[in-house]
Amino acid sequence: MITLREIMNMPCLSRAQVIAGASGIDRHVSSVTVTDVPDFYQWLRGNEFILTTGFAFQGNAESLVKSIPFLKEANVSGLGIKFNRYLTQLPDTVATVADELGVPIISIPYECSWTDIINPIMTEIINLQAAQLERSNHIRKQLIEQVLGHGGLLEIARLLVNFVQNPVAIIDLASNQLFSSYSNMPILTGTDPVSGLYLPGKDEALTVIQEIPKISRIRGSNPRVIVPIEALHTKTGYIVLLEKNRPFCPEDIIPLEQATIVAALEIEKMEEHRKAKRNLRHNLLRQMFEDDSFSYNMAKMSFQEVGWELGEHYVVTAIDIHIEPKNPAHPMRSIWEIKEYILRNFSRLFTSGVIIGLDGGQRLIVLHPINLERNTNAELDLFTKELKSKLSYLLKEMGQETAFLNIGTGRFHEGYKGIHIAYKEAIQALTIGLRIFGQDHITHFSELGLYRIFHHEAIRSELELFFQEMLNPLISNQKENKELLETLRVFLETGGNYRLTAKKLFLHHNTVRYRIESVEKLCNVDLKNDNDRLNLAISLKLLPLFKTADDPFV
Repeated sequence: MITLREIMNMPCLSRAQVIAGASGIDRHVSSVTVTDVPDFYQWLRGNEFILTTGFAFQGNAESLVKSIPFLKEANVSGLGIKFNRYLTQLPDTVATVADELGVPIISIPYECSWTDIINPIMTEIINLQAAQLERSNHIRKQLIEQVLGHGGLLEIARLLVNFVQNPVAIIDLASNQLFSSYSNMPILTGTDPVSGLYLPGKDEALTVIQEIPKISRIRGSNPRVIVPIEALHTKTGYIVLLEKNRPFCPEDIIPLEQATIVAALEIEKMEEHRKAKRNLRHNLLRQMFEDDSFSYNMAKMSFQEVGWELGEHYVVTAIDIHIEPKNPAHPMRSIWEIKEYILRNFSRLFTSGVIIGLDGGQRLIVLHPINLERNTNAELDLFTKELKSKLSYLLKEMGQETAFLNIGTGRFHEGYKGIHIAYKEAIQALTIGLRIFGQDHITHFSELGLYRIFHHEAIRSELELFFQEMLNPLISNQKENKELLETLRVFLETGGNYRLTAKKLFLHHNTVRYRIESVEKLCNVDLKNDNDRLNLAISLKLLPLFKTADDPFV
């Protein structure tokens, strides 16, 4: 794009002079327009060189002063004024504001016609645009040929160096891989070698150079330019230009823009290969969990074929995701899209020893390797919390902060056979935890207590019958008996102590006595009887397992 400084050197403006706002002389110019109305700034698009006779401002210097900030905000390239017709000179107040804001004001010779100015400038702009288009097509052709010739992201990066004259790296976010044309890409202290390139460090500052396509610059000891690679509104990678040989310049935009398009296609192709491998991995996990004849040696060999190294000792975690749309401004992704995103990006947040896949119920299953010498409950709890934190980070990247992560973890069991047991426990912890604690909770199998027995399928129908017989008189009339149920729960927890129950519920102890008597009449029990108290206590424990979505007791 041509600048105002370059236009001032053209023959058509050889006698024009910059009389104010000279600091903005290097603004880009995309068009030339003529206006003589006072509120012309309402219809500006940016980068215009505006010509005027000053008719709108004759005798009203104040209106010209007020228009300068609007020109700045509209990103106008400059204002050319013909003096000696309506304005004899530029008021000092206007010059002062123009100098402060860097809005160039040009004195145009009176005898110059608008056509003699506009035509040469627009011809130059169109010629430059045609040249840029030709260069863009040439670059795109070379990049496409590189990809069609089975060149990957590394070859794209090396080819891009020829156009930008600086080292280039292309980052694939899903695999957290760096494809660099330069062997000495900086490794920033205290950061991941890959993310440290596209994220600003502690003593660095990031500024946006351009919005479309979005180009940012990180200033510091390793100045670099960052361009995101996107596919279907999802960020899949970055192109990083290291300003080693020369500073970034506007001519670099076209090759970078074309490279992001081709790199996005290449990353998508790589992702399809990874997706096929993930499907094979999912099938292997399901076989390991469901097929007793699938031995450790068979599993180890099969895992190696898909790039996994199977150890012997693991803790198993099961994860499910629930979405509740809360902000209509953010589009809701499908559960499948979210899980796919997690599977694609999991490796850049966890070590290679951690295994993730989908089981037959389409739940995310994570196998975390265990060192027998350091196997402690505290370490397992720490990993589970770290897992949730990092998965939440991936959800945030997708703009899905309202999604709930429900997590169940099995106990540790030694050896390959122990993985199968731990998997069943993780599924049970996930399922029961969701019923007991609700959404967005981490449930450890070791915390389930009696619920491990209560949830057993073989006794479920008998338990439900027992639950209905004991509590149905209370739960059948939900609105009226909610207070009775809560009072009963606290009364049993306090060992049948009326005064302590009253204190916990902020009630008078006579109110507690009245409610307990009401419970005894409704349920036909005697709470002084140990068996009746035990039966009701068990029934209350069963409440989360048999509750309904509209249950007010939940």
